[in-house]
Amino acid sequence: MKPIYLTIPLTLVLGACSATAIAEIGFPEPTVLTGHVDHIDEESFVLKDATGEIVIDTEGSSFVGKLASGDNVTVKGVLDEDASMGKDHVVAEEFDAYSVILPNAHEIMLVPYKAR
Repeated sequence: MKPIYLTIPLTLVLGACSATAIAEIGFPEPTVLTGHVDHIDEESFVLKDATGEIVIDTEGSSFVGKLASGDNVTVKGVLDEDASMGKDHVVAEEFDAYSVILPNAHEIMLVPYKAR
């Protein structure tokens, strides 16, 4: 008997994830963050929630003009591989975004999800 393989679209896999507080991010699972935009640069922005803040790396995509400070967004992705473990928690400088859901509910896919 041949094995049966199921392919699940990325939007279904990541869409089913619940939001994670920034202070609770861990390795290596894909994570969904929600919060408000604090600052926007050419290829990144700072996302804040009630527990902290983190730089969102948008993989070379500019969100200047698409986001404004204070906008509430959802970001799907993973903690940057360069993050390290602190005494009690992960010390991360960046979160690598796979997609960003804008305030108007439009989702912008940045890179395809790659299982590690």
